[in-house]
Amino acid sequence: MRIQFIIFIIGLLGLALATPYIMQQTGVVPGVVPGKGSAAATGDLLSSFTPDILSTNDTRQTFYKWQDSKGTWHFGDTLPKGVAAIEVSVDTAANVLRPVAAPEAPASDTKTSDGASSIVPLPMTVSPTQLSTLIDDAKNVQNLMDDRVKNIEAATR
Repeated sequence: MRIQFIIFIIGLLGLALATPYIMQQTGVVPGVVPGKGSAAATGDLLSSFTPDILSTNDTRQTFYKWQDSKGTWHFGDTLPKGVAAIEVSVDTAANVLRPVAAPEAPASDTKTSDGASSIVPLPMTVSPTQLSTLIDDAKNVQNLMDDRVKNIEAATR
């Protein structure tokens, strides 16, 4: 009985020692090229475990956009019948829109010529004389947003 136990332990030890060699030869170990030796000779094993975030067929999505008679844009996964739609291909693994640079604001002091601060106060504390300035500022913000929408539409065409 003792001899059988010793043979079993030797067989188990031999299997434990042979397993890494067998895995290298069959290519089961990621990052280890069969027949090339240890992981140090083939590079970092962790780099082989990082997920592939590059573009693949699984990361590409096609959708359609079209404009109705009122000028409203519509988007959908299926091509509508009787409508001239634009096919848009998007890669969800990549940033498809380039950032749009905001115009640089002119450097100015925070004090105006009459000594008042040019920082816009809370709307509840605005004097009636500043309302036209606030309306002009709101129109400028609206123009910036309209330009942004045009840039996004141009980038997705």
